Amino acid sequence: MGSRAEDSNDRLIYNINTGTLLSDIDGVGDKGASVLATFAPGTRINSASFTVI
Repeated sequence: MGSRAEDSNDRLIYNINTGTLLSDIDGVGDKGASVLATFAPGTRINSASFTVI
């Protein structure tokens, strides 16, 4: 949770204040994050919120 990657292992970033779920392919590298989804601000999500197929 947060607005940016904290280390190179952070690939998914969720900002609860804006509701934005980001994908960052290189964590804190020089490639920027891409928006994957936008939820209503304040929406609580966790790993059970998703199904990977």
